[in-house]
Amino acid sequence: MELFREHVNFKQGKFVGFFSGIKDNFRKSEAAVVVQTLFEKHQQNFGLNAPPAALANKLIESTWNSAPELFNGRKSGARPHKASIAAYSLACAARGANIKGTNEEMEMAFSMCLGRILSAIERTPESFRFTDIDLRLLEQAQKTFVDLASDSKYDLGVDLPLNA
Repeated sequence: MELFREHVNFKQGKFVGFFSGIKDNFRKSEAAVVVQTLFEKHQQNFGLNAPPAALANKLIESTWNSAPELFNGRKSGARPHKASIAAYSLACAARGANIKGTNEEMEMAFSMCLGRILSAIERTPESFRFTDIDLRLLEQAQKTFVDLASDSKYDLGVDLPLNA
């Protein structure tokens, strides 16, 4: 009887792991669609020297693989929302952290898309049911966006008449 239990537990563990992998791939796909949509819009308006779908998939996969225990929910108990995964992935890419072969044009696209998703989330926060892990990812993405906006390489060289 004990041997049977060990066999069943092993099989159940494999079965659970199987579904976990499907859920991971589904969440990655959802996040990639969000990023792809942003890239397609960016490509229409400003150009982008990469296929949006392939770039979005590469971006999400790279970010996920950098900390799988964070994104698969095993560490926090819940998988992050697709919007927070997308925002965090764009932030990492804008810093040049997770995609090899990026150039300044692509980093600018990542930054602009990051700003767009953060703005959309901020406009309708009631549309989302974010967990603590989502809020941590979004805080990091927002911090990155602010840091990038104050980076001297993006300085437009214009003194704004803000003091009145």
